[in-house]
Amino acid sequence: MDAEHDDGEWFSGYVGRVTELLEDAGQVNADLIQQWGARSLQGDEWTVDTMTAEVIDAWEHLTPLAGRGLELWLELVQRTIRPRDAM
Repeated sequence: MDAEHDDGEWFSGYVGRVTELLEDAGQVNADLIQQWGARSLQGDEWTVDTMTAEVIDAWEHLTPLAGRGLELWLELVQRTIRPRDAM
């Protein structure tokens, strides 16, 4: 019964962390869309330089989210392969 309780606690925490990641990703994407939309509506010119700067900015926001997603995925895989030893 203790193992089931531990599994339930882990899963509950895992779902919470996945939900938090999805919320953060949604917010970052919404911010980027708003930023790019505002730029387009202002009539600013999109050049290779400005596009490169926008891509670098997006990369800096999205890379940590991708890292968190990979960590969560690996945790799930490890937990599935070794349910009792993973945590």
